[in-house]
Amino acid sequence: MVDFEEFLLVMVGGRQKGGYDKKSLLRGFRVFADKKMPNGFITPETLEAALVDHCRDGLTLDAAASLVAQLERDTNGNINYLEKVNSFCN
Repeated sequence: MVDFEEFLLVMVGGRQKGGYDKKSLLRGFRVFADKKMPNGFITPETLEAALVDHCRDGLTLDAAASLVAQLERDTNGNINYLEKVNSFCN
């Protein structure tokens, strides 16, 4: 199982945790998040597409879906990236 720190490393291209601050990580998620979603949330499908299209490691859709499937979702099925990034950076 991949933890969120490893997931973020994939998301940002393999840099070490110290290479990105909270503001940079949040900006990265916001670039891909649907503007119709509540602030701090992203759909699993949007995150999967972002990983496939923009990850330096060249993830397949199956690999991206496997990573995203491990993230906790709210009752609507969305991912609270704000909560995850806050936890990761503190």
